[in-house]
Amino acid sequence: MILLLRPRKAKGFRKKPSIVAAKEAVRVAVLGGVAPEFASEWGGFKHIFEKAQFGKCGYCESSASKSSYGAVEHFRPKAAVRALTSRPGFDDTRGDSPERSSVGSEQDGYWWLAYEWTNWLFACDKCNSTWKKNQFPVVGVRASSMSGLLAERPELLSPFDDADVESHFKWFADGSVVGNGLRGVATVAVVGLDRKTLCVARRNKGERIGNVLVEIEICVRSGGRVPDVLLRSLALECRPEDEFAAFGRALVKDVLGLTWSEVSRLTGIK
Repeated sequence: MILLLRPRKAKGFRKKPSIVAAKEAVRVAVLGGVAPEFASEWGGFKHIFEKAQFGKCGYCESSASKSSYGAVEHFRPKAAVRALTSRPGFDDTRGDSPERSSVGSEQDGYWWLAYEWTNWLFACDKCNSTWKKNQFPVVGVRASSMSGLLAERPELLSPFDDADVESHFKWFADGSVVGNGLRGVATVAVVGLDRKTLCVARRNKGERIGNVLVEIEICVRSGGRVPDVLLRSLALECRPEDEFAAFGRALVKDVLGLTWSEVSRLTGIK
């Protein structure tokens, strides 16, 4: 997961009649003690988030546009919140479901954020529908209104709101990952960042990066100049639009001690 720039709100979004009507219908239902039904107005804006995220899932960084249709995901679940048992390192290569069970009681969802632009992101079907579902762990009190959001402490990381998001994960050359601290651990578990299909895909990228790093090491040991083409090859694996950019950046930093901003400055690749 890398930090992304949230797209600008679509023109006329807040006053769009269908959205105003949908928000009011949900509010009336909740006040009347009835389970609200949510009109999927967010679907009409999927292309905006998909473009802003380079077609990648905001959580796992796979190219959701290629692997599935993807969808607008509610960072904070709209209908209800329910914890699920974790399945670390689950082998999903055969398409099996992780088949997790519920933990604890269901809690009220963030219905009042269902049509809020800042609660949306583009996510692949696996992260969204198979893994995350209605999970949203927090430390302490869960917000019950807009005013309570500032004090709420989510465990799940956001690609739009957490500037230090990359520091919460520890990546390995074989494509595996573990969380670094509470929020990293929670995020890996909630959206299944350690599921086998992702580890395999990242491992393939790691092999490409590893080959380049070996060539660079040979140049350094021989006292020669590192060809620009090698550094550019690394940079092209770490750009925001590339799949698994956070993983690539971590491998480069571990071996060369260079951050993405330094690699970008050296190569001119943004």
